[in-house]
Amino acid sequence: MIKNKAMIMNLRWVLLVSGLISLIFGVAVYRTLPADAHDISMLMGMFSGLGGAFLTVGAVGLVMSIRMTPEQKRQMEIDQKDERNVVICGKAYKVSGIVTSICFAVTSFVMVAMGNRFTAYLCIGGMYVQIISMAIAQLYYQKKM
Repeated sequence: MIKNKAMIMNLRWVLLVSGLISLIFGVAVYRTLPADAHDISMLMGMFSGLGGAFLTVGAVGLVMSIRMTPEQKRQMEIDQKDERNVVICGKAYKVSGIVTSICFAVTSFVMVAMGNRFTAYLCIGGMYVQIISMAIAQLYYQKKM
């Protein structure tokens, strides 16, 4: 279990550092762009926003793990290993996977209706990747258990 705790702490640090790098990159490149580079400006805004989100999630996770008492840590471990919570989490992931597939399909139909076939192909490709990865994961865990 110690390895798992270290991995979670490392993930928080990775989120914090990569978020800071992405945020700085997005802002720095945006400031050097010409006024008519709207597409690249939007992309740099996405880098900045994603970087800010990663930075916030990493920082909040680190602060919470530092301020957590040993009793709270022990209770969190018990809650994570509880079979009922594991089943609930699995069902929630399955529902979110199905909803994501439906969203990809609806978005691809909307993009075709708007005449934007390339984006529709990207949505369909994303849907296939999501469905195939879910099927592979299901087969893997069925064999493992």
